[in-house]
Amino acid sequence: MWCVVWLQGRTLTLYNTQYNDGGMYRCVADNNVRPLATYDTNVLVFFRPRARAVQSSYGQAQNRLFDITFECVVAGMLPA
Repeated sequence: MWCVVWLQGRTLTLYNTQYNDGGMYRCVADNNVRPLATYDTNVLVFFRPRARAVQSSYGQAQNRLFDITFECVVAGMLPA
């Protein structure tokens, strides 16, 4: 659940968001006077980089010098 904590000018700050809460949203204003006012906007959720391994272990023959490639998935969105 989002909680509005700061609204100043054109900036709205939300807390308790998850990284997957970002995306397109539509704001609708309705005061029983037609037509409704709507505005579409893209919500960006900034979050620290994080990484996870694709697999939990990798094998290697004893006393061999084979190359190995570690794979990981990395995601993050930091303010500019």
